[in-house]
Amino acid sequence: MTSYEYKQLLRDPRWKKLRNYILWRDHYTCQECGYRGRYLQVHHERYYGVPWETPPKYLVTLCSDCHQDEHFY
Repeated sequence: MTSYEYKQLLRDPRWKKLRNYILWRDHYTCQECGYRGRYLQVHHERYYGVPWETPPKYLVTLCSDCHQDEHFY
C-alpha cells in the first residue's frame, strides 16, 4: 500500500469515528508526554487490515513529536 492510499483510508468516516473515540478515551492528552492541545494523533501500535479494524487497545493518542519518535525508535 502506498502512503497516498493509506492517507485516503484515514479520510474514511469509520476511521474518523474510531479516532475521535480514542482521543476522547485518552482525555485528549498525549499518553507519552502529557501534552494537551492541537496536533494530537492516534498511533497504531499494531495494524489489523484497514485502520478502523484495529482494536482500540492497540491505538493510543500521541502528540506529533511523540508519534514521530515512535516511528523512528
